[in-house]
Amino acid sequence: MNNDFPLVSCLCLSRKRTEKLAVAVNCFRQQTYRNKELVLLIDSRDEETKDFLSEVHDPNIRVISLDPVKRKRTLGELRNISIRESKGKFVCTWDDDDWHHKDRLKDQVEAALRSGYRGSILTHTIMYDQVKCVGYISSGRGWENTVMIEREFILKNGLMYPPLNKSEDLSFVQKLKEKGLLCGVTKAQLYVYNFYGDNTWNREHFEYLFSLGRLLTEKQSELLAKNLTLSSINNMAEEVLDSEEFYRDLIY
Repeated sequence: MNNDFPLVSCLCLSRKRTEKLAVAVNCFRQQTYRNKELVLLIDSRDEETKDFLSEVHDPNIRVISLDPVKRKRTLGELRNISIRESKGKFVCTWDDDDWHHKDRLKDQVEAALRSGYRGSILTHTIMYDQVKCVGYISSGRGWENTVMIEREFILKNGLMYPPLNKSEDLSFVQKLKEKGLLCGVTKAQLYVYNFYGDNTWNREHFEYLFSLGRLLTEKQSELLAKNLTLSSINNMAEEVLDSEEFYRDLIY
């Protein structure tokens, strides 16, 4: 592809949660933006994930199997490895436990190229509490789990993730925002941020995020639950979130 459609590297870390990873992989494969790769970091001892990936035949998915080291790598260090292993003009966070709309890459690449910024980020996401089966639209800010940024620029300027297990992504994105590198994309249904009870952050943290957002209607939450079910079995999920029934009452 030419420079109008630069390669995007989607960076994913995963370990022993193949049911969630299957949704993330399906979301990647259904992206309408075609010049893409999924760089997937796994633990070399993770037989469950390796078995799952052995059945996924896609030349756009590259698996990086890491052997254990004496001092366990932090999430920030793992994210930096994935950046260095990637090949794209842009790198894009692709968390394995969230849901990504099929137009996410297309819309974020277009926004970055059109604006002249080095990257893009979603200003809002949909948040879903899978334990209580209720959804929210997030507060407005640059959501760190949605960042897309030029790979060479951050490598040359030392703008990498700090070696932390929590808030490494928040710190990384804060640096990018302070330098004015990101344009915002306001389209919440491009991303569903899931709380399922076993996230890196606990319920107290998510309850705080929920409190800053806006509770969706009961009908919207029902449609959201349907979307997450559909995403694991076919490619119709976007029709639910893009439907007038869901979108017409979405208040930012």
